[in-house]
Amino acid sequence: MPFRSTDGGYEYCLITSRRTCRWTFPKGGIQPGETAEQAALKEAWEEAGLRGEIVSGVLSTFRLRKKKQTLSVTALLMRVDTVADHWKESCERQRLWATAEEARQLLERPRLLQLLELAAEHLPARAEPSN
Repeated sequence: MPFRSTDGGYEYCLITSRRTCRWTFPKGGIQPGETAEQAALKEAWEEAGLRGEIVSGVLSTFRLRKKKQTLSVTALLMRVDTVADHWKESCERQRLWATAEEARQLLERPRLLQLLELAAEHLPARAEPSN
């Protein structure tokens, strides 16, 4: 879950899925020889044009059914320090920065809303603005 600090708190980066155009967080599979952290950083770059660092360890793990398969999901928080104007999937996805309140209105899946609440619990109450 990519986030950045602002004067007013935190903003989370949402992207649209390619197939349904629903708002979601960047995500993807872990390739052989890759850690969850490496995969998260790679997917954030490819899907949303974001660079940063993983903070606070594992936010959540859960199972998800997708295309008749059960997947194991590891959710991580990523503090964003670089936002590219153009990136690998910029022609296929929209990108939006949203406060937690705005994100709650845009995210449709209950699991994503739960992750948003977990992020709020893990991040300090007072944000220091990102550079």
